[in-house]
This record gives sequence, structure tokens and C-alpha cells, in this order.
Amino acid sequence: MVASYITHSQEPAPRSLWSSILSVLLGILFVIPLANGASADVNSAIDKLLNGATDQIQSMQNLANTNCSGESRGQNPLSYDAYKAAGDTAIKGLGSLRVALAKGQTQEAGAQLNSVIGLLDRMIEIVHNNCSGGPSGVDVLNFPKILEIKQQLKGNLEAVKTILAG
Repeated sequence: MVASYITHSQEPAPRSLWSSILSVLLGILFVIPLANGASADVNSAIDKLLNGATDQIQSMQNLANTNCSGESRGQNPLSYDAYKAAGDTAIKGLGSLRVALAKGQTQEAGAQLNSVIGLLDRMIEIVHNNCSGGPSGVDVLNFPKILEIKQQLKGNLEAVKTILAG
């Protein structure tokens, strides 16, 4: 009887921040052999995650571009320039972090990652309810996807922070 009430969704359930962190950590642990080159492999994996983070931020920026209703091809959110600037600053921060890590400088990595995470949060604050309409504005049409990318990215950056602190 209970089975008749179960519906099957074709969309995967959203992953929590902690499950994202766990999957990244487990992926790194199982992929990286525990040998002499393990440190280099960890650094390479972290560099790939940080490079991917840059791509994800750019995706967030592109998803908000001309994504408000209006005109023939849409309009930018009211504060799109501030949104893009926050994303560009986060990308610069990731670039600086990658350079520092390549030089073996990990002392400030946690603070740098916290700064990038703060900028991601700021991007969401800026774009939320930032299109014309409704009593206090409406979200860009791609807001759920932007939020999903941000959450996944935040989980990956928290995992990197944990690995570097460990």
C-alpha cells in the first residue's frame, strides 16, 4: 500500500553543503594514491577545484546577464554591475590563492577562501529580488540555478579549506 503513494522524481535531490564537502574529500582520498607523489596530487586536485570555481563564478555571472523580464532579449538585474564586480573580485581572489598555493604559501588560504565565500554570498544578496516587478522586486529567472551553483561551489571551497587546514 505504501508503495502506491511514492512518486519518482526525475530530478536528483539537492545535495547539502556537508554531503558536497564529504564527496569532495572522499573523492580526493580515493583518487590520490598514498605514495611519495601524494602531496603533489593533492595540490593538483586543489588547483583543479579552484580553477573550476572560476568557471562556476563566470557561469553565475552569465546566468544573471539579461535575465530579467523585459525588452526583446531581457534586461540585466538593476544592480548587475555590482553583481559582476563581486564575481570578478572573487575570481581575482581565487587567482591570487592559486598563485600563493603554487608557491607553497598556505598561511592565508583560509582567510582568502572565506573572502571568496563571502563574495559568493554577496552575489546572491545582490541578485535576489533585483528585477523590476512585484512589491519588492523579483528574482532573475535563473535564480534557482545560480543559487545551486553557489551552494555547490561553497561546498567545494569549504572542502579545500578543510584539506589545507588539515
